Amino acid sequence: MSRLKNFEEAIELFNRAIEFGDDWNFYYRRARTYHFTFKKYDRALDDINKSIAIRPTRSKNYIMRSKRYLAMENYDESLSDLAIGNQLTPESDRVEDWAQRASNELLRKGHLIFKTDLSAAIDFYNLSLQFYQSNDEVYYWRGVALHRLQNKEDAMLDFTQCIEINPRHFESYRMIDYLLAEKGQWDMIIAYWTVFLEHEPDEARAYLERAGAHKRKGDREAAIADLMSSCDLGLEEACKILDRIQ
Repeated sequence: MSRLKNFEEAIELFNRAIEFGDDWNFYYRRARTYHFTFKKYDRALDDINKSIAIRPTRSKNYIMRSKRYLAMENYDESLSDLAIGNQLTPESDRVEDWAQRASNELLRKGHLIFKTDLSAAIDFYNLSLQFYQSNDEVYYWRGVALHRLQNKEDAMLDFTQCIEINPRHFESYRMIDYLLAEKGQWDMIIAYWTVFLEHEPDEARAYLERAGAHKRKGDREAAIADLMSSCDLGLEEACKILDRIQ
């Protein structure tokens, strides 16, 4: 309660300060208080518009308004303000942080409808990437959605883009494995798992997956070597397979 009272007092102080003359920073700070504390979004938007009118060169004004527009589901305006903020302060941590958080929020919205409407989920994933193009999780989940819609070519592109951004993304390698296995491309599967293991040499599951590709290729010795590595790293499934084949 005392915390809320302090915010109410802060609003009153902002109001008094503005009586002595318009100042962009007062409007900006009052907009933040309206937005984050009191959830009075219309007032927050009104204040941030006033702040921008007074000082149109401050990137944090546009990032604040981008947040407000995203909450209103006005994605075009939110993206536009993000772009302006980025132009004003290229490579700004503040701008990049917001871009990532907005992207993750849209990823979450996609997840909420993933099980019921894959196409609508993909629309949210597409929008998420407009806010932040390096979100590896978005590429992975869009790839999964595309795969379930039988668009395997584009799904493969998304999984490979995911591991280009994050070469430790195990689930994307597994989906690539699955798609290549349908074509019997065992050498390519082995190559992908080898790349993964260069980054994660202690991942027992990766040795097990690569062992499967070696087996299907007909290289029993290499398959056993990978099973042994997987077993040594504590994967019980690999140990059981070794017991059966040795």
